[in-house]
Amino acid sequence: MGERYWSYDDNDGLQWHDTAEAAESAAQEALTLYRLEADGDGEWPDGVDSICWGEVRGRIVETTGSTEEYGEEREWVDYHLAPVEGEGDAG
Repeated sequence: MGERYWSYDDNDGLQWHDTAEAAESAAQEALTLYRLEADGDGEWPDGVDSICWGEVRGRIVETTGSTEEYGEEREWVDYHLAPVEGEGDAG
């Protein structure tokens, strides 16, 4: 997973970003566009409160393996939630 940061607004939907600054900037740009639209008639458009941005802290990871059962090898797949490591982690 290359992009760790995201932004969202009703017009552009979910967008992925490489840095927190880029995600925040995209959210600010969306707000600016909504504000310009509101300046036209004084009415804020629906969806302005959809603007947000953030950081992915965890994701689903696939685990595979095999076990022997009754003399027969069986492969299995499972999933678990794992922290995303990288920029911004403490430690």
